[in-house]
Amino acid sequence: MAVGTQYSVAENGWIRFEENNSNFEYSTGWTNWSGIDTSGGTDKRTNTVGQTIKFGFIGNSIRIIAPINKDLSNSIKISIDGKEEDFTEYNATLVWRVCVYEKTGLSNKKHSVVITTNSTATNILDAVDLVLGSSIIPYQDSLPIRKMVLQNPSNSTQYYSLSDNTLIHLPDNSHKNMILHGIEQGKEVQLDVPFDKHRYFNDTPVANVSGKVFTHDIGKINTLSIKEIRENKSIVTTWYETNMTSNNTPTPLVASASSIYSNDFMPYIPFSASPSTGNTQDCWASVNGVTNGWLKIDYGKEIIVNTYRLRNRYSTSSPLIANMPKTWTIEASNNNSDWTTIHSVNNYTNWVEHQESFFTFDNTKKFRYYRINISQINGGNNYVAIGKLLFGAREVK
Repeated sequence: MAVGTQYSVAENGWIRFEENNSNFEYSTGWTNWSGIDTSGGTDKRTNTVGQTIKFGFIGNSIRIIAPINKDLSNSIKISIDGKEEDFTEYNATLVWRVCVYEKTGLSNKKHSVVITTNSTATNILDAVDLVLGSSIIPYQDSLPIRKMVLQNPSNSTQYYSLSDNTLIHLPDNSHKNMILHGIEQGKEVQLDVPFDKHRYFNDTPVANVSGKVFTHDIGKINTLSIKEIRENKSIVTTWYETNMTSNNTPTPLVASASSIYSNDFMPYIPFSASPSTGNTQDCWASVNGVTNGWLKIDYGKEIIVNTYRLRNRYSTSSPLIANMPKTWTIEASNNNSDWTTIHSVNNYTNWVEHQESFFTFDNTKKFRYYRINISQINGGNNYVAIGKLLFGAREVK
């Protein structure tokens, strides 16, 4: 059991996420604290009962990292997927960067986490450790899928009217379409985002229509009779962990690229387990002066890919985000000659240094070869550089 063990850095086979990761959602009572003995130089702390930290993660194991001491809380609640446990940060002597809670043996899928303070003693979060290949995600993205059934009486205009006590909730940052499967009487309409924000397509009053209104141009008026059905379903993602150690190991994997900067920046590096954190051997980079090109992997067998993760290089001196792709396609093939574009991205600029970005798309066909084909990079640097690329498959279960 790892609880009580000091981990100054993440244990081999684990990855650390600092408390200031943008996917951690803090209630208003938490404050920042800086200290040389903390992981990453900072932590979050509060002395108020009922303060929360919410986040989600994809993986099968989790550790909470914090200091332990005699003036710290002996009662902190943690809920994972609605199942609540307690842990403590109390100890007779001070020790920094200790595993105060561990949960292993979970299903390798999305999990929701809520940490709640239960004492006026100091409560601290320093970091969260997950096994390699896992990731922190926003809390709202970790919640179960919900569905609505809509019954649609017909008339003759293009408005849908929601009664004043009926809300459709969407998160502020949702980039998904709310309604996935059309609107017809007796059919089910699935929402692919959780219910947490009050948002309407149209807050402007519409004559002769009561309640909040959104428009959908199908030539009918619909006062929606909504029944919400909560289903215990989740999206399970299988990540194809490649852990490559050269361009053609382990068998049958083969990595290649349109060009390379030098032998320190080989194509297999983004598909390796943990690229170096130095200035070399931490990424694939295209030849100097070329700001486009492709990075490819041959899995040796046909697999389905409909999601992937990208991260910048770990260099401590060179620009990091400037070399990342800005416009690119994901292409697939079964003969390494005829390529099908299965996903495309234009003008993406939301990179955060040393944090992975996730992308999903629709694809149910199996291919053997997959590549990212970059046509434009994010900044003014004169080559492409990718630190991590991991493909996967999402399935609703």
